[in-house]
Amino acid sequence: MHRGTARGHARRVQASEAGHGRCCRASPDVPAPEPAPHEALVRVHTAAVNPLDNTIVRREVRLIVPYRLPLVMGNEFSDTVVKAGSNAQAFKEGDRVYGRLPLAEIGAFAEYAAVDESALAPAPSYLSMEEAACVPLAALLALRLHREVHALPAILIMLRSGVGLDHP
Repeated sequence: MHRGTARGHARRVQASEAGHGRCCRASPDVPAPEPAPHEALVRVHTAAVNPLDNTIVRREVRLIVPYRLPLVMGNEFSDTVVKAGSNAQAFKEGDRVYGRLPLAEIGAFAEYAAVDESALAPAPSYLSMEEAACVPLAALLALRLHREVHALPAILIMLRSGVGLDHP
């Protein structure tokens, strides 16, 4: 796969039309983003694909978040910080991270993403980049379920494929 540079150009996958099938295409090289003062520029090794991406491209969430096409898709990702914004303090160049982009600012299906440092977490060393990219949305769902059902430590919440709820 072609790798752009932080100072050069990079590719991304964007949806250019709503619907099923072949609505997403690789775009030509575009300038790599520059991180804002509170952001980190992350080289994206792996971006996870999940059911949310399907609902976005089919425009089923347009009443919640009115995305405009063309749209760079993707919510979850993992890789390495290549540049920190001037006010970013949580991460530095070379840090392994994973994260989930805010719904209003998706765009993980790209070689680089400028991400608010509050949306990043250190990627555990025991996870591969592929495994780490799959964690954020499922972990967020598990945390939300835990908080909403006021689960006690003795109650096991098991997520199957990132959706559903089972409890003893």
